[in-house]
Amino acid sequence: MRRLQRVLAVTAVAVGVSSTTIAAAYVAPGALGGDLVDEVRTSHDATAPSLSQGPGAGPTRRLVWDEGRRRGIHLRTGRVSGDQVEDVRPVYDSDFGFTSELHLDSRGRRVAFSPCCRKYLPPLVVVDVSGRNVREVLGGLPQFYGVGGIAWAPDGTRLAFEGFLEIGGRPSRGLYTIGLDGRGLHVVLAPEPVGDDTPLLSSLGWTGAGILVADGGGEMSLVGSDGGGTTLLSSGVGSFELSGNGRWLFTTRTDAEGARSVWRSRPDGSGAVRVLTLPGSSAVPPVVGNEPDRRGRLFLGTSLRSGPPVLRTWRVGEPVSRARTLEGTTGAPSVASWY
Repeated sequence: MRRLQRVLAVTAVAVGVSSTTIAAAYVAPGALGGDLVDEVRTSHDATAPSLSQGPGAGPTRRLVWDEGRRRGIHLRTGRVSGDQVEDVRPVYDSDFGFTSELHLDSRGRRVAFSPCCRKYLPPLVVVDVSGRNVREVLGGLPQFYGVGGIAWAPDGTRLAFEGFLEIGGRPSRGLYTIGLDGRGLHVVLAPEPVGDDTPLLSSLGWTGAGILVADGGGEMSLVGSDGGGTTLLSSGVGSFELSGNGRWLFTTRTDAEGARSVWRSRPDGSGAVRVLTLPGSSAVPPVVGNEPDRRGRLFLGTSLRSGPPVLRTWRVGEPVSRARTLEGTTGAPSVASWY
């Protein structure tokens, strides 16, 4: 996890540009300088064995992260056991760009991400965690110059994405679904013009009932994946995350006094229970982000307070002060996803 505001903040630290500049690139194609992004070159380990986990894997989890170097995209994967990341292997490397979105599928076998922010970069890529089968999903649809939010279909056969394209010379944004082979593009929400003050979607998720959308302005809605209508579910939602198994929804909310908290509920919003209290918006948080693991029992976040970014985990229901550093990751992780 689109948690995109968190991703922009962490990515900005890693690549040395402001999050405002990164966000502007979505509504102004080519806003970033050529010294950051150019044509893409990829490499992957063609001999890496499958990294999928069997039912006896116990507490071991799959983690994928971008090393957060000054230039390029460098995805790595490893197994998380306790506080240690083991068996680190390459997944994808590009000489240019950086990742603004990164999402493992519900089985922890494939990762979808959106390179940013140049016309030479593929806007949406899917690759097996073994490094095999790199798919430039929108390669046959050159009208899309950028991708914001990404969400996997529950069965892993399609992706929902926030697509940016120019219509009549104006930057526009719509919500779409597509097959992993780049076929079957479907318009869920018709594209509309966007401006400099248009918020990016803060979160995107796909459940059995439809596609969940947090609009960046405080509203969370359920959209039929077939374009069958939009239902407002809640107001006051800054962002949300779904557990990997799709059973738990975690929403970040801000009350009238500015206090922020995370609530766990069923995907339809019922049965909500507060599980985390966060610092006010003016405070520097000890950890940015709260992505749940597959079962919704642990959170993953990024610490920015001292030195390069590091990944930290803590149990759902515990305060962030109990977060523990994940040892063994390489680089300075700018964005990560786990299963």
